[in-house]
Amino acid sequence: MSTRRTFLQAAAGAVAGQLLAQQRPLSRLSKIDLHTHLGTAQGEIFKLTRDGIPAACDHLLRRMDEYGVEKAVLVPVEPIMQTTHYEEAHRLHRDRFLFAASTTVRPLNTQLDMLKKWRDLGAVALKMNPLTYDPKDEAAERMIFEAVKLGMPVFFHHQNLPPDIPQMIYHLATQHPEGTFVVIHFGGAFGFQQVLPLAAGLPNVYLETSSAFSHIVRSPMRPQLDYFNRLGRDRSGFSKVAFGSEFVDSYSDVLGAIEEMKLDPGVLQEVLSGNAKKILKL
Repeated sequence: MSTRRTFLQAAAGAVAGQLLAQQRPLSRLSKIDLHTHLGTAQGEIFKLTRDGIPAACDHLLRRMDEYGVEKAVLVPVEPIMQTTHYEEAHRLHRDRFLFAASTTVRPLNTQLDMLKKWRDLGAVALKMNPLTYDPKDEAAERMIFEAVKLGMPVFFHHQNLPPDIPQMIYHLATQHPEGTFVVIHFGGAFGFQQVLPLAAGLPNVYLETSSAFSHIVRSPMRPQLDYFNRLGRDRSGFSKVAFGSEFVDSYSDVLGAIEEMKLDPGVLQEVLSGNAKKILKL
């Protein structure tokens, strides 16, 4: 038993050493998490109550400090993750937490007023929630146009991007070149192929790394990312990607996937924090 225990301990130590070696180059670089949710466990992000906000904040801050993340954008998903809760977390820790506003699009006038209210309270982005709008609804475009006028980037938050959303984003990005548009979850495992050309071809469209990204990096679809990476700064490529985690305990997975891409050091810094600063005008 002692021999087996020694072997297991040695194996565990080797794995831990490899993980630390992977994390060490990134640990020296500044990071901004463009997209995460509050919760002390992944299942709890959907059940956060006002009483649970301090503990959820403390949990996130500890992880941010562990991984060298300077700031995080808390992204609500109305009605299951309330903007009210995330705005309160921002008030508790203004130096570390920013927050986005999540609204519906109808009744339009009421929701436009809500957007302005959240912007006045410090919201740094509008999150378009797939549960609350139809891309063909003119009210959705009006809401987005109002966010652009207010200087707020627009986050498109889909686990897998539906076929009509890339067309919508292309229309918005070309009609409103002064706006900034971010595709959360990298477009998803079944949608990223449709948004890679948008990020490569349009100066105001960015991709974010949570959820699907790490799976794509470690899948047979990886060569498409390698090609995207080879576009370099002149043709955008990964210089149009921003780090985001979705959930605080995903830091190791997402940062490990970014490390596996072996990005040019300048592009890597853009991914980890530079693009977030551009998007959020920090």
